[in-house]
Amino acid sequence: MEKHYIDKRIYEELNELDANPPVEAWLNISEELQRRRRKRALPAFLGIAASLAALVAIAVSVWFATDLPVSEDIASGSQPAADLLPPIEPQLQGVQLPTGILAQSDPAAIPAELPLYADPTAPERVPAARLHAIAGHLTRNLSLPGIHTRGQDPGYESLAHMHHAPSIQDHNEKMSRESQGRLRLGAHFAPQQNHRLLARNSDFVTSSIPFESLEEGILTYSAGFNLTYAISQSLSIQTGLNYINTGQFVSDIHAYKHPGDIPLFEADRNSGLLVHPQTILTSQGSIRFHDPYHYFADVQSHRVITNKQSMDVGDIKSLRQTNTGLTQVFQFVELPVAFRYEVVGGFASLHVKGGLSVNYLLGNDVYAGTNIFQSSIGETYGVRKLNFAAMGGFSLDIPLAGNLRLHLEPTAQIFLNPILQEGMMMGHAYPYNYSLQTGISYGF
Repeated sequence: MEKHYIDKRIYEELNELDANPPVEAWLNISEELQRRRRKRALPAFLGIAASLAALVAIAVSVWFATDLPVSEDIASGSQPAADLLPPIEPQLQGVQLPTGILAQSDPAAIPAELPLYADPTAPERVPAARLHAIAGHLTRNLSLPGIHTRGQDPGYESLAHMHHAPSIQDHNEKMSRESQGRLRLGAHFAPQQNHRLLARNSDFVTSSIPFESLEEGILTYSAGFNLTYAISQSLSIQTGLNYINTGQFVSDIHAYKHPGDIPLFEADRNSGLLVHPQTILTSQGSIRFHDPYHYFADVQSHRVITNKQSMDVGDIKSLRQTNTGLTQVFQFVELPVAFRYEVVGGFASLHVKGGLSVNYLLGNDVYAGTNIFQSSIGETYGVRKLNFAAMGGFSLDIPLAGNLRLHLEPTAQIFLNPILQEGMMMGHAYPYNYSLQTGISYGF
């Protein structure tokens, strides 16, 4: 097999090296050669393979040095040749060149005066022009999967341009986000301040009832589960199932009971149902009672309507006052759909969120006074079963451990339709609330 030109040059350069090994080394070598004279342990092709390996190593070194920016110190030869090859970029580590890659090169195109050194730390200087001459020839014949040369791809970028690629820190943050999962399942609990917005106030003025000054907001709670899917690194969509309470406090309504806690009203003899003779008007519906122990009086307006079969005046005077005011509470199951967009990243990410929800009425209760954990004494009549609401707010996500996150979400919500059915009550009342949802979620 005819040796390649570069093989010959390496052979000549190695022969010129001066080495003076100790006498003991020559004696050991002579004895070993005599002992193995009858054996040919190494086939001839191993020597060829060793030469090709040396050539591949040289080609790899030259390949990585071709596109490095050349400073004035390198061009003038004042910088050592060993300093021309910086550490290999992470994107090119592990690349293996196929053997025989230099077999297709043209020997005449390689500058003969380019020295090849056995010791990479040699102090000699290599002019940049010589280095780029051999590098350009080798890279024109180099073809590797996933690596392009200047001649193969007009969009070729040198190693110097790779410094403009995303940093390792950005890559690690992206991998950390992906490891936490695109799908998250969470649960939350929220204290909730409720009130209502009155529209078409002229209807209420006509009724001569100052609802605006006679009704107040109340503090309730909500809880639920949520499911979040990350559409992209910054945008996600969230849904779930929540249980919410809303309502209001009706002030200046006095409640009375018998001194001996004896029922004031009896059930109807025909139907067996208790028929309370009183109804109370509010901006969010009419209250009807199913409790036989209470009698009510309005001290500010004429919101209490009493039929002719009420108690005698003498009996009313014998009652004792037990509470002031009534509390209306409405229970809904909510199905929200909201979008979340990240505005601040880092350890704790901040999102803005907004969306819509469908609310189905499960029930409503009326309580004497402000205690909503006692037995209900009535309900509100004429409330819509199906309601729609808009929501918006912020979400602060704080990593805990592993795929767990803590969420703090101040949220505002307002109903898009009046809570009362048309024709059941004059005026339009739109419930709204503020809440601070606190919960945790787990990413998959």
